[in-house]
Amino acid sequence: MKFLLGLIFCIQSAWGFVPTVESLFRNGSNPDITGNVAILNLKITKMDPSGIMQEASNAPTEYFKIYYTKLDEVYKLNQLKYTDESFDDKKIIHHSYYPNYNAFSFANQPAATEKSLFYGVLNSLVLHDGQFLVSYLKSVGLPLRLNKEIINREKIQLLAQYKQYLVTINQDREARKTLENPLRPSDPNKREQAESIMNESMYVDTQQVKLSKDGGEMSWRVNVEGFDASVSYRKRYLQKITFKGAAGDLEFLFKDHALVNASHVLPKQILIRDFNGDNYQVDIVSLRYSSFTERAYLNTLKEWDKTVQGQSVEVLRPGFML
Repeated sequence: MKFLLGLIFCIQSAWGFVPTVESLFRNGSNPDITGNVAILNLKITKMDPSGIMQEASNAPTEYFKIYYTKLDEVYKLNQLKYTDESFDDKKIIHHSYYPNYNAFSFANQPAATEKSLFYGVLNSLVLHDGQFLVSYLKSVGLPLRLNKEIINREKIQLLAQYKQYLVTINQDREARKTLENPLRPSDPNKREQAESIMNESMYVDTQQVKLSKDGGEMSWRVNVEGFDASVSYRKRYLQKITFKGAAGDLEFLFKDHALVNASHVLPKQILIRDFNGDNYQVDIVSLRYSSFTERAYLNTLKEWDKTVQGQSVEVLRPGFML
């Protein structure tokens, strides 16, 4: 599958890239992630009510660590809250756990929309996954479509045949003499048909992604029934997301994109205005990718739960956090 996806990317580059809503939310400027666990440290500060950019002098600050662990093709989500910026596991005061994490995990919770959109943003940034955000927006009635719903099946089949051709001739040099390249068949009519298919877009254009010019800079824009997002043209950095719903308006601004580890770029700050009009600054402190065996993961889970057992103090959190 990775081989085919890489091939598709190369072909798209050669024949022209057609952006889709899902692909724009993949944080595509970053390299592929390694390992089966992503660990994200966040510092969240409540801002002065007079303006999202103005921080109160004694603003309350909270510290969170989020683990995304993939086991047997299923993501496990753990959110931990700490007493201070040390992120020391001895100082965990709250633990949220979702053993089968997906776009609908928070549907029945208070502030479900805020949680789902915020974690959809994190999925985009950390897991390079645009499907979570699009799936949730579809579930609340927005007429968006996932890549799998608009993909050019005929082109995918032709590329799969080409992949098999490459695998075969790499394993057996003699096969090159008898096998025909499916992208360049000898029959003129078949070749014309193959070229026509390859000149088609990989995805049906839904007309929901447009090029826009904002402040002299080009960006991709998605504007669909109360959902508005902009992504930088070249580097595919998230810039802004707004969502207008029955409960109010929710806004995300993404600032100061920079390396958060040796190879991955994220916005160092996410400014959020929630449905209540409260303003928050989310600082991305660090991001690292690692690996967990199932046994190590389960042992760690037990340690986290042991630490928070007996906590009697109510732990307050922003509505968009778990």
